[in-house]
Amino acid sequence: MTLPPSYTATATVVVREKPGAGRIMDLTGNRDRNHMTNEMQLIESRSVAKATIKEIWPNKKNNFALFGSYPFYPRGQRARTSLKELFTLGLYDPQSEAPIQYAESYSDNIGERFSGGLLSRLSVNHRQSTDIIDISYTSVWPHEARLVVNTLV
Repeated sequence: MTLPPSYTATATVVVREKPGAGRIMDLTGNRDRNHMTNEMQLIESRSVAKATIKEIWPNKKNNFALFGSYPFYPRGQRARTSLKELFTLGLYDPQSEAPIQYAESYSDNIGERFSGGLLSRLSVNHRQSTDIIDISYTSVWPHEARLVVNTLV
């Protein structure tokens, strides 16, 4: 069994508040920490994931591993397929593992279907004592990881 490659793209975001926005005296010092937590939760939300998928869908729906339309095939895949056909006495159908091709345009249903997969590969981390958030996405394709992170940011 071959492990697929794992490429991670990371974007660094500096979070700044608008000048004078909500500057009420904070005696506990938790306001900045709560603000960063809120920003991180917003980035990891299903609505942001759906908006990212909506942005990517028109151009990449039939060429994206997240959507199942551009899977990773390890070296030797043809030989394994031939062996599967031989050992199953011809009952194995190689078309069952073929990439999915989509014809429909984006809908909320599509966003719901793929947002969980996007969020499971997404990582959001706060650098302690700073206003910096690191957003990372992992994929089997480096260009896909980069596209998702840049679209999110």
